Amino acid sequence: MLQNFIDYCKQPVYSAEQRRMAFVIFLKLYLFYMLFTLLISVPLGVLINVTGITSKLDDVSTKMIFYGVLLAPFFEETIFRLLLKPTRWNIWIFLISVSIYISLLIYRQNYLPIVVFGGILVFVFILIFLHKNGRFNFSHHFRYFFYLSVALFALLHMFNFSQINNGWQLLVLPVLVIPQFFMGLVLGYTRMVYGFIYAVLLHMSINTFILLKLI
Repeated sequence: MLQNFIDYCKQPVYSAEQRRMAFVIFLKLYLFYMLFTLLISVPLGVLINVTGITSKLDDVSTKMIFYGVLLAPFFEETIFRLLLKPTRWNIWIFLISVSIYISLLIYRQNYLPIVVFGGILVFVFILIFLHKNGRFNFSHHFRYFFYLSVALFALLHMFNFSQINNGWQLLVLPVLVIPQFFMGLVLGYTRMVYGFIYAVLLHMSINTFILLKLI
């Protein structure tokens, strides 16, 4: 199974079909991600201490646990991976979810991420227009969208850090989200091979462990 994951990440291929996910496969992917984060957590922790960057997740509240375990996995999987299979129904769910998420960001006066999601929304509209006019073949260019979804997912988590006071600290941020980049690969593989719901459940399981560890 792990070799299949590695092969898929090397050459992502679009397929409308999906397989049923056995619990043992779900567990292997979960443990594989946890092992990776365990190995990389020490050097990243040292880097955070050296740079003076702080994580907004250090102060975990009940509200944050509710959001991180239940809401965030659904919204993030919808925004970053649902359209890896761009059916008409998925497109509408995506557009509604992004609109709700942007509204929440405006309500919380968290304007910087809006630029990211606004850009994603415009990009999707352009692709829909090109696809409807026969000027774009999604499956032929699928690997680029797979990697783009992984990269954007990681970039989103750069907003989990604060105390960014200079350009050098800003350059360090992409290194700090390496675990989220790898997580995007795992969830992207799960979404394409086994289905969207399994990706959401795996995302929930990972977030549950991370947030409970921070309590």
